[in-house]
Amino acid sequence: MRGIEEAADLGFWKALKGGRVFGAEEMGSHMEGRDFRSACTDSALPIQEGMAQLERAHKRILLVVDAERRLLGVVGDSDLRRARLNGQDFSAPLHTIMTRNPVVGRLGMTSAEMLALMRRTHCHELPVLDSAGRVIDLFLIEDVFDVQEPSPTLTAVVMAGGLGQRLRPLTEHTPKPLLPVGDQPILFTLLDQLLASHCERIYLALNYMAPAVIEAVEAVPRYRQAVRFLRENTMLGTIGALSLLPERPDRPFIVMNGDILARVPFEDILRTHQREGNALTVAVREQTQQLSYGIVTLEGTRVTGMREKPILSHFINAGIYVLAPSLLDRIPHQTRYDATTLIEDLLRQGLRVGSFPMRDYWIDIGLPDQLEQARRDYEGMFGAACSERPIGAGA
Repeated sequence: MRGIEEAADLGFWKALKGGRVFGAEEMGSHMEGRDFRSACTDSALPIQEGMAQLERAHKRILLVVDAERRLLGVVGDSDLRRARLNGQDFSAPLHTIMTRNPVVGRLGMTSAEMLALMRRTHCHELPVLDSAGRVIDLFLIEDVFDVQEPSPTLTAVVMAGGLGQRLRPLTEHTPKPLLPVGDQPILFTLLDQLLASHCERIYLALNYMAPAVIEAVEAVPRYRQAVRFLRENTMLGTIGALSLLPERPDRPFIVMNGDILARVPFEDILRTHQREGNALTVAVREQTQQLSYGIVTLEGTRVTGMREKPILSHFINAGIYVLAPSLLDRIPHQTRYDATTLIEDLLRQGLRVGSFPMRDYWIDIGLPDQLEQARRDYEGMFGAACSERPIGAGA
């Protein structure tokens, strides 16, 4: 067999397993598409273009390399989130935000050794280097087949009991979560994403037209094992229904609004929450707004500056949270309680509240024009054309 470095240049697939190097034919179809080259980039690439490359490569990390493919550093999702939250100039080169001494694997390590290293360092992506420091593979924790433990059970609570008053008359006879967007109700797209993320217990908090939601969900076989229902007797706010949970989750869990159409990286949000040691993590969405007028800065009556029709940028609450199980002790029973109240209480007490910027598609469906926008976007974002499939249809 040719040397490792030459084999990489000739396009062989490799995996380090039991200390052996395998070629493409030996790897099997389960490794198809795992090409680390799509994650390799130049240190001078602008941050904005790096974000686009990360999304195209379907990776969580970029490998910053020189012309000889020697690793200079890495840029991960967390680096990009910090840059965005810190107001970093996204035309700046990637090397200004990269991690220069990342955790790496070395040629000759077995899968078990790499997995142990990733666990010790809380790392989920491991560049593998040869003796010259050149990248020969990118080892992802999900690629560990023989030694990877099963994914832990994920619990999610979806708040789906609102009146949908701003969408009337559409919601007079149909609860908002069952309004069709694409080929199924809003709620079903959300449930499908949760199931795809290994969520084995989903609670729907219901109030307005609860029987209609229960009937529609129970008519779909794929939801019967995972979905349970929490019935509010009175409006309990955005997270008050958590007091109705029959049992406490044994690990951090998802709470989210049921009127969101989004591509949500649930596993990444949970990973961020645990890595940062947050009591609560809130997903945020960057929004920009161009003012119609110039802004004048004053000191007394003296003009000290002027900006003509500036574009302002801010982060909004995306309605998706991760909570530590201990926070359930703070939720009053059968009392209206909102997520904003909980967050304010945590901040007053000095507990850590983290954020997770949502970069992928997201829209809150609260107004008729937002509903129509979601319907126009659905096919391109979720890969299915709009149809007249009855509510509750599907296997």
